[in-house]
Amino acid sequence: MKAGGELARESVSAVGATNKRWTRQYALVPMASWPGLDDLIWLFESDPEIKYEDLGYPASATTFTTERGGLSIRFMIAPYSYTVELQVLHGDSEVVALRMPEIVAAVDLDKAGGAEALVVTFDRNSRLNALRVQLKPRVSVTFDAQPPWAR
Repeated sequence: MKAGGELARESVSAVGATNKRWTRQYALVPMASWPGLDDLIWLFESDPEIKYEDLGYPASATTFTTERGGLSIRFMIAPYSYTVELQVLHGDSEVVALRMPEIVAAVDLDKAGGAEALVVTFDRNSRLNALRVQLKPRVSVTFDAQPPWAR
């Protein structure tokens, strides 16, 4: 292991599997919380695309795609690299594209009030409050930030 908790390129991963394909360094500690794979399959009503099947979720970036109300929603979560991506398409037109690399603190499932949503919270230093991606009863994306003086 290298200084700072990083793994060498051909070392044992955080889940105990050897992976010679890694091209960047990954932390041994994932984000604070993330939904289980079964919860994400339930929410998106689709099977995931796992980047490195041999590592599996949550060690490997995992992408879900679903259709709701004429919109195509693509959500990628990578707990060990603190990253999420969201893309919303209407036909061939991109409506929303958010890429939040290495700043995610947690991803939680929210079922309150009959809604089905993911709530993404960010590292304190990012100045971002939360991203809420609701899939039911209707699709909505809410994103909030704070100015530096409000922290």
